[in-house]
Amino acid sequence: MDSRAAAIAVNGPAPTPLETWAASHGLTGADAEPSAAPRGDGVPNLVKFALGLPGSIPANPANLPAVGVAGANLAFEFHRASDHVRYVVESSTTLAPG
Repeated sequence: MDSRAAAIAVNGPAPTPLETWAASHGLTGADAEPSAAPRGDGVPNLVKFALGLPGSIPANPANLPAVGVAGANLAFEFHRASDHVRYVVESSTTLAPG
């Protein structure tokens, strides 16, 4: 009988940055989903991740995006915390979909 042993490790895909963020804040299962808001604050995990907010506590409203008027323009201010999120501004002259 051969006394040498071999080990084979099978690894799945590396976690995404969002998955790593969720795990670092103790979020698992359904609470770790991008659209979940497990802290009861109504702020989805993906938004917290994108803004650099902690997932382990409810979001502080002072750290959420702010909307205001600057002269004749609408101003939307937020803290960009992740290079792993694509930020897109969309506009419409109506509230109709499409």
